[in-house]
Amino acid sequence: MQKIITTSTDTIEGAVVEKYIDVISTNVVVGTNFFSDIGAAITDLFGGLSDTYQDKLQKIYKIGIDKLKTKASYLGANAIIGIKIDFDEISGKGKSMFMISTFGTAVKIRVSEKDNHLTVSETDSIVGLDSLEQEFNKRTIQGKVIAKNLPTQEDWQFLFNSPISEIAPIILELYFERLNQDQSMLNETEKLLMTNTPSFFRNLDENQAIEILYENIIEKPKSCTKIIESNNLFSAKKIIDLIKKGEISIAINCLLINKNYYTKDDLKLMEEIVVLFENLEDLGKIEMVKGVLSKAKEKYICPKGHTNNTEIEYCETYGCGKNIKGLEKNQVEIINKFKTKTDSLKSILTKN
Repeated sequence: MQKIITTSTDTIEGAVVEKYIDVISTNVVVGTNFFSDIGAAITDLFGGLSDTYQDKLQKIYKIGIDKLKTKASYLGANAIIGIKIDFDEISGKGKSMFMISTFGTAVKIRVSEKDNHLTVSETDSIVGLDSLEQEFNKRTIQGKVIAKNLPTQEDWQFLFNSPISEIAPIILELYFERLNQDQSMLNETEKLLMTNTPSFFRNLDENQAIEILYENIIEKPKSCTKIIESNNLFSAKKIIDLIKKGEISIAINCLLINKNYYTKDDLKLMEEIVVLFENLEDLGKIEMVKGVLSKAKEKYICPKGHTNNTEIEYCETYGCGKNIKGLEKNQVEIINKFKTKTDSLKSILTKN
């Protein structure tokens, strides 16, 4: 990830904002143990500042800023201006959580040569205790998952705030292993796995999540598509790969997936998808068929070999419903909606 300059002000001294990209935000959620720690140190507040309180806030503050930097980097920004922090308590079902929301505007700035010190931190060689603890926890959880031991609730909390991409394939494998089991028979850590895996991929780096999930989509189409769709991980490039591999049904289902941000590169690939579907080869055929007591007539022979009258677009044999391309009516509707979506995106990007 490239160096991201951050500031709570709307300007950066010695830099010029070349492009305002987007307003971005992230959330960091901390469990009830945060409150118990604060409660234990509450007496410190009467005599002065509580070190425990400050340390805890500083840690989640840093996590929030780091997540904001990651999102800005993905958008092509090199700075975030106007950063604001908001703290809130989430309560429900007898449980409480603490949430820090971080907001800012991702921008592209140009720094003059005389101010190029802005891109270099003089403290890069200094390691704080919180950074050391972060790395220690990361390695501990990583080793646990590699050994096929499931994360605890505390581990999941860490993974949501600081996802470990290296263990994502293993997490997905463990998730798949339990998909076909009786969910009521799962133990507590297995239930946590089934509940938290989709959210884990939401917090993972988007490109890494896409690579891992689409790599498994042919083997586990429904499960992977569900996770991909819930996290808005649309990838035109991966859909093109699926079409070229002949995985047409999976590719069509992926057309329903959204993306948080679209670019001109996305539009170009989406237009390629439209062309690929328009040029699908005919799997059925129109041919002359002679009846027992009648002259030969043109008939539509569907991809499964069923005979229909030529005016029939979708095979009427029970349970078939295929057109000459081997597509069902609902699949054609999905493709047409995708074409409209592509045209809409083109209109917006052209105006911009």
